[in-house]
Amino acid sequence: RLYRRRSAAKLEAVQLHGAPPTFKTDACASATTAPSLVPASIEDPYRDSVVELRLAKKGMIARPGQYVLLNCPKISLMEWHPFTVTSCSKGGDNTFTLHLTTSGDWTGVLRTKLVTPNVSKKSDKPVYPKLYVDGPFCSRSERIGRSAITICIAGGIGITPFVSFFNHIISSKNVLPVERLHLVWVSRSISMFATFADHLTNLHYEMWRQNLPDFFTMHLYVTQGSPHEIISNEFFQKYQLLAHRIHVGRPDWSSLFREWQTVYQRQKVAVFSCGPASLNKEIKKHCHIATLAGHRFAFYKESFA
Repeated sequence: RLYRRRSAAKLEAVQLHGAPPTFKTDACASATTAPSLVPASIEDPYRDSVVELRLAKKGMIARPGQYVLLNCPKISLMEWHPFTVTSCSKGGDNTFTLHLTTSGDWTGVLRTKLVTPNVSKKSDKPVYPKLYVDGPFCSRSERIGRSAITICIAGGIGITPFVSFFNHIISSKNVLPVERLHLVWVSRSISMFATFADHLTNLHYEMWRQNLPDFFTMHLYVTQGSPHEIISNEFFQKYQLLAHRIHVGRPDWSSLFREWQTVYQRQKVAVFSCGPASLNKEIKKHCHIATLAGHRFAFYKESFA
């Protein structure tokens, strides 16, 4: 399956977050089958080590929540890694966006190859690694938006399937069945929030523009750092909307689920969880408890981001 459907993807742009602010680079587009970078830059030093890739693949059409498999032969011929499609262009240019954390071995090497590429002896231009893409593939996250009451719970980079759906809401001209959308996002550091801050604020303001102020609610939890460190963070100054929704510590899941059970007593609630196995297990437990109490909480999980 992997080799039957794979194709080379042209790398349109890469955004690298979390590097020293003194580093800047611009790379010219190179040709044909090999991916190319246009341009590459590093912004906002308070962001996590997240790589944003914008690629172009002929005939690429992805629905919110779908994922692709990414392969870099320069790193390993056999390794294919799943990444959620964060956004997919509807303008006919076949571009799509992926977000990768670079804390792992494979993604760490990929980041290095993008930041410090080899230089061609003939043209004196940077030579970037070829990337192969297989997919997109279906996932449980495609169910997001099919229920009137939707709760999205994310851990770290597990936010990506939900960001894909948020972008779809903003760009969609169709009336969606969702009436209430809740987001609970848990991260070790506040810098992860900054990577996707624009997506969250865009959705918030779009709902207000449509006179739907109660449509989208979000709770952000940061588990590391003191309240003083968080308040003094540059993120707090730049994103006031999100900053005032940040809680220090871990969520009180029992309290949150009791609140949702009270508000949605007779309604079906779809709960989506994407993050570490421990988080998914905890959310599944609370959905089960709610169901035993006579409520209709359906649980869906994703094990990758």
